[in-house]
Amino acid sequence: ELADAASHGLDPRDYALPLPPQADEAAALRFEMELSARVLRYARDATSGRIDPNRISGYHDFGPKELDQAATLRAAADSDGVAAFLESHHPANAHYRALRAELAALRASAETDVVVAPGKLIRPGDTHADFPKILALIAQGANEAFEAEHGDVLERNRDSEAYTPELVAVVKAAQAAAGIGADGIIGPRTIQVFAGESKASRIGKVEIALEQLRWLPSDFTDRHVFINTPAFTATYVEDGVEALSMRTVVGGLSNQTYFFQDEIEY
Repeated sequence: ELADAASHGLDPRDYALPLPPQADEAAALRFEMELSARVLRYARDATSGRIDPNRISGYHDFGPKELDQAATLRAAADSDGVAAFLESHHPANAHYRALRAELAALRASAETDVVVAPGKLIRPGDTHADFPKILALIAQGANEAFEAEHGDVLERNRDSEAYTPELVAVVKAAQAAAGIGADGIIGPRTIQVFAGESKASRIGKVEIALEQLRWLPSDFTDRHVFINTPAFTATYVEDGVEALSMRTVVGGLSNQTYFFQDEIEY
């Protein structure tokens, strides 16, 4: 379970411990003490996060999450399944489960490794080894209307390294759909827009979001209001169902949004 910490966005190296020599009783005793410490660290990190949010800035105001360490060790020792016991310390809400699934999907996905050398432009009539990857990126980002108009051309040329005239119209249409200059010339900016963020960057964002959820109550209960600051939304959930959602204003650098949890009184 400690070795699987990465599936929760935690670092397994924080809890790693080599097994002791089998015939060394003193080493076994040290191992038992050190393993207990690793288990406590894992339980603490799973419960309240690796970082104390209130030390990040004055804009974080979360109540402390206390962990009774002696009781935790006793419960782990008495548990029929230590893995399930440790798992129970992680947040028990749908947001956390969805982020874990997203993290697993991202790690299993292929890296977008289209590379255009600095200063290099791919112009109509050129041949480039990564051109099939560029076409694949366009196909991945295509909506139904784009697919209906250009899908046949993309399919016929999906393995082509040649930037043929019929593909110029496809690239221009994709550039226009992305809101960048539709000149048909492919450079680093066009690749960046087509490919989006790197796989590592997306994984890092999900890992941060998992950590931020550990700062919040584990169970949001069936009736709560949730402010999703980066999404600019406020959502009211009743009986476990989203009853109301609206756009909301959040702060900027000079007047930042506070992060907290509290009970609505009126």
